[in-house]
Amino acid sequence: MNIQSLKKTREQLLTIFTFGLDAVNGAKCVSHYLTLKRLPTDRIWVAAVGKAASSMMEGVINHLKATGSESRLAEGLVIYKQGYDAANSALGANSNITLFESDHPVPSLRSLEAGRRLAEFVKKIPNTDTFLFLVSGGTSSLVEVLPDTEMDPDNQVQELVALNNFLLSNPWPIDVINKVRQSVSCIKNGQLLDVVPTPYCIQLTISDVANNDLSIIGSGLLEKGTEALAEINIELPDWVKQMQQRCIDNHKKPTSGQQHVEHHIIADNAKARQAIVDYAASVNLPVVVNATIEGEVATASERITTSLVNGEAGLYVWGGETVVQLPENPGKGGRCQSLALLIAEKIQQHENIVVLAIGTDGSDGPGDAAGALVDATTIQRGLQLSLDSKQALLDANAGHYLAETGDLIDTGPTGSNVMDLVIAVKLDPR
Repeated sequence: MNIQSLKKTREQLLTIFTFGLDAVNGAKCVSHYLTLKRLPTDRIWVAAVGKAASSMMEGVINHLKATGSESRLAEGLVIYKQGYDAANSALGANSNITLFESDHPVPSLRSLEAGRRLAEFVKKIPNTDTFLFLVSGGTSSLVEVLPDTEMDPDNQVQELVALNNFLLSNPWPIDVINKVRQSVSCIKNGQLLDVVPTPYCIQLTISDVANNDLSIIGSGLLEKGTEALAEINIELPDWVKQMQQRCIDNHKKPTSGQQHVEHHIIADNAKARQAIVDYAASVNLPVVVNATIEGEVATASERITTSLVNGEAGLYVWGGETVVQLPENPGKGGRCQSLALLIAEKIQQHENIVVLAIGTDGSDGPGDAAGALVDATTIQRGLQLSLDSKQALLDANAGHYLAETGDLIDTGPTGSNVMDLVIAVKLDPR
């Protein structure tokens, strides 16, 4: 593949990605839902939490403005990830919307304050009004309420940080991680619903987990899971078990009775992939693969490259979330960058293959990059710079390697979060 063809194919992949992203944009998906479905009461209270919180709240405001019904919004609360405030300048113009920045992927004292604010917000909703809850990935870290104990607050935060660092350093899927988070929380696993006064509860969700399990997305603030932690075969250290016991000892009976929640998944990974497939059809680009991907990055990269090397020319699309085993002192770059670098090692002899591995939320581990775009020349460029791809992977430092080779992609916050996408083009070598 000559330089011009390679450049054109790389640009094509980025264009294809934008079509998938646009289909799951938080503002568009929320506004579309509200256009089709009338809320049960005139007055609404809206809380938005997650990486797409600002975008989702923007969808509510856009709909109310378009229908001339801004007065329906009694009050709003937006809890968003640090740096994910692109839409907040417009939201801040609304005096009845409170904006609160919290921390992700590791919770902090701000996460506890955010959890307190969310619980207090919910408690004051009149039972004649609608509670519209907008949830997206990242919620588990952004809001938390821990048991009342005699423990020093600073020590309690340190323990919470240690727990999340422990969970994130292991190659466990998100459902396992969030089950543990639920077991030490006073609002997760459906417990926030205990303080909801109104029977009119609607949750609109942008799913960042496989199978769209509502008890796992955001650790299920309004949805109790059916699978107990005891059924998940993992060994937890004694200090984590002590955190769990404190939560059990502190458990209180529901104050309002369990309300019914009307749930709607308004965006997920399958929707993003389908938009990409539809776009490919519109430009007569054959789609060879449209499938999910999961598991360790080494296994996932093998599956992807085997399909690409042995498959026909065309577009290949995978979606999901892989996992990485982190060393004691990990470098820069998340699972998408590790996956991309592993694939780059395997396609060095295949000049007709270009691969984009990217997080739909605009972030991928430590650093600002969303993912990486690699081809047969990636490793060649690394060798010219005296870089060692294998060592970078061992050190979980793929981000540094790919920054040096010029393969990182930085999108900034996207207004969505539907796990990751791997999009590849294989050109006909003839």
